[in-house]
Amino acid sequence: MFKLIVILFLILLSGNVFSQKKDVDVSYSLADRERMIRVEVRLDNMEKRMDRLETKLENGNSELRKAMNNLTYSIFGIIGVFIAVLVWDRRKTLYPVLKQMETADERLQEEIQHRKKIDKFLKDLSGKDKKVLEAMKHAGLL
Repeated sequence: MFKLIVILFLILLSGNVFSQKKDVDVSYSLADRERMIRVEVRLDNMEKRMDRLETKLENGNSELRKAMNNLTYSIFGIIGVFIAVLVWDRRKTLYPVLKQMETADERLQEEIQHRKKIDKFLKDLSGKDKKVLEAMKHAGLL
């Protein structure tokens, strides 16, 4: 077992040693340099365009936020005006009804006072006249 492990270790070690390549000198030509300069110029241009797009998006977002705020304030304003109109309309509509109820209540109070006077008169009269007393008992007033 130990021999097997040693053999495997040697195989792995030898494969690693043989697989390493020697440093190869890569030549860097003038054409490669010019190509790299063109790529860098393109990247710079792309960065500038991306920056311009980013500022446009930020401006658009701020304008959109302003528009949304204005819309929200407008909606709240319309709702407030609607509620004010409802309250005003209810008060205007209910005013004649309340006035009529007050008038009816006053008339009812006057009628109650008048009936009390009539009852008092009939009770006084029934004490003096027996026919009136019998008529009031028959009518259920006493």
